[in-house]
Amino acid sequence: MSIRTLLRKKEKETTEYYQFTLNHLEKMERKVYKFYNKKLPDGGILKKWILKNQIL
Repeated sequence: MSIRTLLRKKEKETTEYYQFTLNHLEKMERKVYKFYNKKLPDGGILKKWILKNQIL
């Protein structure tokens, strides 16, 4: 299963792998914004994309 597929399936939210992957992506997103000296939007772009594109 791809990361994209994993993050889109709402029923997978409670799995340890889902939580680990989401936390890892959020850390990477913060580091990229910090590197470019930009302000991270509320919640981050990745989190917004995941919530918008989740399949119930």
